[in-house]
Amino acid sequence: MIWYSDLDNKTVLLFVSFITGSYDRTCKIWDTASEEELHTLEGHRNVVYAIAYNNPFGFVSSAYVAPHITVGLLWPL
Repeated sequence: MIWYSDLDNKTVLLFVSFITGSYDRTCKIWDTASEEELHTLEGHRNVVYAIAYNNPFGFVSSAYVAPHITVGLLWPL
């Protein structure tokens, strides 16, 4: 994602990348224009159930369920 201000000082968000979470226990960041994988985030011990992408601050957060707890991870980009 890219943030910028137009001539009217309105903040506009362009989606130039997106993130997926998967049963293979990874999150992947993709380039929307080229459809190429940019990053793979590994380290989950179970299926990725939730993700959030906050590019202005440079972080991805993700979560998976372990026995009796939900584990959240924070990834700097």
